[in-house]
Amino acid sequence: MSKTYHARWWNVWFGIALPSALPYLLAGLRLAAGRALVGAVVAEYLLGNIGGLGYFIVFNSRSFHQNAAAVGALMLALIGVVINFSLDAAMRRFLPWYRRA
Repeated sequence: MSKTYHARWWNVWFGIALPSALPYLLAGLRLAAGRALVGAVVAEYLLGNIGGLGYFIVFNSRSFHQNAAAVGALMLALIGVVINFSLDAAMRRFLPWYRRA
């Protein structure tokens, strides 16, 4: 259709292709963000000598400070919720026509 109306290549890319691919791009970003968060915590858990959130959870659970370990797990969940909320806000801002099922 765009060739019929002699659209320029940048109009095709930035007016048709990118807006139609953006929902899939943001869905992939949402999946990647969750997996990156889990991967970072598991890497800290396995290495055990880095002062991150995974190390905090493991150290406190092994030294029987279950309350502190639960706080670390709740912080991890809060980080995941914030990432998910920010991606939802980006989807509402940049894709007003798209409705998630």
